[in-house]
Amino acid sequence: MNVLIIDDQPISVKGIEDFCAEKNWEVTTIDFDNVYQQIIEKEPDIIILDWRQDADHIDVGDEILTKIWTNCFRPIIIFSANAAVISIAEKLQKSTLLRVFSKGDETPVTDYLCKTESFVVALSDYRKEMSNAMIEALNAVQILRSEGYPGNSVFKYILSKRTATFFDIQYSGELPPAWVQYVYPPVVTSLCACDIIRVIAPETDYNSEGNPEEYRIILTPSCDMVPARPKVTHALCASCYPKEKFHNCVLSDNPKSKNISSVQSDLNRGYNECWVALPGIKSILPYMTVDLKKIELVDLSKIALSMSEKNEDTEFVRIASVDSPFREQIIWAHMQNACRPGVPDRNTEPWAKELLTG
Repeated sequence: MNVLIIDDQPISVKGIEDFCAEKNWEVTTIDFDNVYQQIIEKEPDIIILDWRQDADHIDVGDEILTKIWTNCFRPIIIFSANAAVISIAEKLQKSTLLRVFSKGDETPVTDYLCKTESFVVALSDYRKEMSNAMIEALNAVQILRSEGYPGNSVFKYILSKRTATFFDIQYSGELPPAWVQYVYPPVVTSLCACDIIRVIAPETDYNSEGNPEEYRIILTPSCDMVPARPKVTHALCASCYPKEKFHNCVLSDNPKSKNISSVQSDLNRGYNECWVALPGIKSILPYMTVDLKKIELVDLSKIALSMSEKNEDTEFVRIASVDSPFREQIIWAHMQNACRPGVPDRNTEPWAKELLTG
């Protein structure tokens, strides 16, 4: 890991510098001169930033932080004697890549560095690969020269699709965890098919995963719930139940291989009759099973897109979205259960024999 420390008093960060050296990390301490240029040259994975005031009592750290955020963002630790009183822009405060620690105790800083080492190095690699993705995307849109410029929004959309494809191919060799099917936190500004919503209750701790029964999954088509032109007033939702509903096996501390294989087969297909399994995300979603035959209508006006948008009339809040193509897999399972036409019983034994007779 490559650590850059920005502090005009090196003695105050000597302990952190020595710790990094002992971990065989690359570490450099610089002052506040030409910071941006040095960040470009050093290409750090993470930055430890002092937050000082100049002679006019202007926060120097604020200007540096803004430049890093705008031009070359990477995880930042603010390590300052003024930690308790510094003012940081709201959008930065919400970032999980920014931490603030008070000087005087270096342990929280070194603990955080150890805890996030793998993460920040991977993030740094991703940032570098993004440049390659952009080059690939720009080289691939030569058709626009003959077709004519479609406008900024369309052009950016085409670039984003090409960039996403670049990374899909780049990282297609390893199997991701099951929860990769989720978009969390959700990014779409309206409800979508297969969004997962959770019951609002006064006693609920929304910083932890709840009981499966607290959740529903929306089955209504996304296009019918667009706020500007809604076609429905209620969303069709399926209920969720404990994870073991997905199979008929007895729960065990050491499941049998044949049972694992059987359940895995159903997971790959996407459903087991009317049951759809949903993977868990620690502290966010429990492992649970959707019952596609236990459905209800929920008033769209009672569903908040996020906790910050809920009000006294809110009954459900959106927790996560299911991404494509997993969303389509769930909708297909719903269609198999809800749209199958009923036919009268017939004597199909002779028919079966005929099909098997040579």
